[in-house]
Amino acid sequence: LDMLGVYDTLRLLFLDGDEETLDAIFKVYFSGRQYRLSGRETSERVARLANEQYCDDRTIYRRLEKARKIYERVREREALILDGEYFGK
Repeated sequence: LDMLGVYDTLRLLFLDGDEETLDAIFKVYFSGRQYRLSGRETSERVARLANEQYCDDRTIYRRLEKARKIYERVREREALILDGEYFGK
């Protein structure tokens, strides 16, 4: 992962006041051991968080999807900057 893209995504969510999405990201992806999660482990963490927050698994997945879409837009913008699109290359 592009750490600058992750940082920018988290910053944008924080500035937007989207605490629920930030909470989902941290509890699903950043809690516990730091290694690439398997699909099963991700699903277990999503189910645990949904139970904690008294909501459906789909709600947690929607929050994570929102973050992923923001991350993709941030990455696209960074790629344009690196290619010189923003500097009139």
